[in-house]
Amino acid sequence: MVSAQENSSEIVISCLNGYFDIASIKETLSKHNVEVMSYAEALGSNKIKTTDIKDSFLALNAAFYENGLYVFVPKGVEISKPIVIRYAVEQGENFVNPRVYIDMQSESSLELAELFIIEMSGYLLNSSLCVNM
Repeated sequence: MVSAQENSSEIVISCLNGYFDIASIKETLSKHNVEVMSYAEALGSNKIKTTDIKDSFLALNAAFYENGLYVFVPKGVEISKPIVIRYAVEQGENFVNPRVYIDMQSESSLELAELFIIEMSGYLLNSSLCVNM
């Protein structure tokens, strides 16, 4: 299930086979005054600053990502619960390139964890997480 949900202790964002449910994530994070959009939408509206990529795995991700997430945390916003991005890869997928960009403004804060749940072999998961502070 690709979704986002908040419980009493954390905010969980699920990513299945490299895909995020942007609408669900927007709904879950909107009460925390956080802006959410797809990575492609943020790139198209110049919210993401691209630079020369010198890392080969990041270059591979940039070339082949199909879906991504952009999160903007405004100045002074503090998210009190940890955000857990939970990646899962199902059988049949062999090349997964999820992309996450978090734009943190001054005096903002959040706690972030990535969790990878893979129960198969013969795949390449090349996730990219960039936090701009």
